[in-house]
Amino acid sequence: MEDERLMRCERCGSTVRISDIRYVLKADSSKMALCSACRGKPSAKESPTAPAAKKKSSKQEYLCTRCNYRFKFDPLGTVKLRCPYCSKEDKITKVMDKTEDAATKIKESDFFI
Repeated sequence: MEDERLMRCERCGSTVRISDIRYVLKADSSKMALCSACRGKPSAKESPTAPAAKKKSSKQEYLCTRCNYRFKFDPLGTVKLRCPYCSKEDKITKVMDKTEDAATKIKESDFFI
């Protein structure tokens, strides 16, 4: 007699026989119950057409002049800009890149006139 118990697949949500379910490790070392159909196809994170390419980070470097803490922050994100060390938001300045800063100082100076 075959086992007639049913279980739900964690990826597609379909109810299948328990003999069709296998546990697969996720990236965070936890287990995920998948049916045979879902085990055969790649997940959304593992797209076969697009290789795993790193996205360019839009984070910029900031400095809290209150506590002198340097940190990176994504201005395009949904979180409000505040210092992660002291949680204040009133004395935060954007740190300029050294090459940009030097170039603007040379342009602004009267040395080459």
